Amino acid sequence: MSTAQAVNFAPSIASLSKRWFGRRLCSGIMAQVLRPHIHAIGYPVMSVPKYALRPATENDLPSILDIYGQTGLDDGVRLELPVARELFAGLARYPYYRIFVVTDADANVRATYALLIMDNLAHVGAPLAIVEQVAVSSSQQGLGIGRLMMGHAMAQARAQGCYKLALSSNVKREQAHDFYDKLGFVRHGYSFVMHLVQGGEREEFAG
Repeated sequence: MSTAQAVNFAPSIASLSKRWFGRRLCSGIMAQVLRPHIHAIGYPVMSVPKYALRPATENDLPSILDIYGQTGLDDGVRLELPVARELFAGLARYPYYRIFVVTDADANVRATYALLIMDNLAHVGAPLAIVEQVAVSSSQQGLGIGRLMMGHAMAQARAQGCYKLALSSNVKREQAHDFYDKLGFVRHGYSFVMHLVQGGEREEFAG
C-alpha cells in the first residue's frame, strides 16, 4: 500500500475495525496500518471529506490566533503576531513540539492542536505524548474535525513509541469530556495547576 493509499483508506480502516473488533482494538489496527507510512514521510497530510490535516506553518499563525480567540482558549487575550512568530520559530529547538492545523476545501484553517513528545527515564525509557491547545472554529464544530485531530495525535504518538497519550481539560467543559470518553480516553487522576503569572487566579482554559 502506498502512503497516499494509507491516508485515503484510514477512515475506512477505522470504521471496519471498530465494527469487527471494537473501539479498544481499533486504534492498534490503525497504528499497524499507518505506522510505516508515518515513518516514511514524517507528518502525513491526513484527511476526512472536506478537511485535511497538516503541520502548521508561520503563515497559519493569524488563523491559529483567531481560533484561539473564538474558542476562549486564551481567555480573551490575543498574543501579538510578531511574538507568536518568534515563539513559533523557537519550537524548532524542541526535539518534538509540533502544532498542527486542519484546513477546509478552500485551504482555510479551521482547527488546530499541539503535540509534545517527551523523552522519559521511567517506563523503561519509553517517551510520553501530551496534547494541548485543542481548538476547533465555532462554525466547524460537530463535523468530525476533533476526531480527526485526536486520531492523528494517537498515530503520531505510537509512531514515536510513546507508552501513553495524555491531555487535560477544564472541569467545566463537560461536552469536551464526553468527546474524549467516546474516543477511548480514560479519566485518570487529577490535574493540578499553579498560576505563575500576575492575575493567575483567572479561569484556566487548559487544552
